[in-house]
Amino acid sequence: MCGIAGYYTSNKGFNGSNLLKSLEGSLYHRGPDQNGTYQNSQVGFVHTRLSIIDISNGRQPFCADGVALIANAEIYNYKELIRNNSEYSYSSSSDCEVIIPLYQKYGLKFSDHLRGMYSVALYDENEDKLIISRDPFGIKPLYYIINESGFYFASEIKALCEAEIIDKKIDNNVLKELLAHQYSLDSNTIISGIKRVLPGETIIIKKGKIEKKFLNNPLKKIGNKNKSDKGFLKKLDSALYDSVSKHLRADVPLGLFLSGGIDSTVLLIIMSELLDKPVNSYTAYFD
Repeated sequence: MCGIAGYYTSNKGFNGSNLLKSLEGSLYHRGPDQNGTYQNSQVGFVHTRLSIIDISNGRQPFCADGVALIANAEIYNYKELIRNNSEYSYSSSSDCEVIIPLYQKYGLKFSDHLRGMYSVALYDENEDKLIISRDPFGIKPLYYIINESGFYFASEIKALCEAEIIDKKIDNNVLKELLAHQYSLDSNTIISGIKRVLPGETIIIKKGKIEKKFLNNPLKKIGNKNKSDKGFLKKLDSALYDSVSKHLRADVPLGLFLSGGIDSTVLLIIMSELLDKPVNSYTAYFD
């Protein structure tokens, strides 16, 4: 699962060590295996890690050539990305480290090449800017506060509240949305002043202020609308097998939540064919 958090302040006298300790403590349950921090005079990162790939060498933050990275991510095409960016000197076999060479090569378009679920924070020391980005379907959470003292972010609202960066006041308009829809309709959250990074959104922060935002739309147009049902089924089959095979990349045991419906049963069948041992499956039920 992992937890990420940090700050960017324009106040050069700001001492963020206590803030990072608070954020780390609040996010410990997300990543009890390892933790790490990055700090300079204006920026601070903290990462709490749940180890899945490269258990021994995947500690974050990753730092290289003036770029610091923390990520709560599962990048499913990381092996292909490592091969395609072999000129970079990797310090680990982590699926997350590939983000740094992608940023160095493609700049703000780095997320276009990621296949997976992620919340990412990058600090570019040379350009003195912070970049945060969230996967196009919004699977991995990321929240932020921006006020007169700077920009703050974390994987959970609770971490920002416990760090006492903001007064915990309910936004009554968002409360109505939650009661009506079970979710809020835009970037506002139930705590006034805390916003969420939207699915597919990348935000660039300079000098503690938001400089730019943009969205990445994951839904691409279908290339061939005249394909037969048989052709579409073959394409779906190929996509499912490719997706499941990449999701099976891990250095820890894997399992499947099995509801017994069509979706999870299809996944179970594909996993059974791709693995050379029985699939551990789990079903949750209540009285």
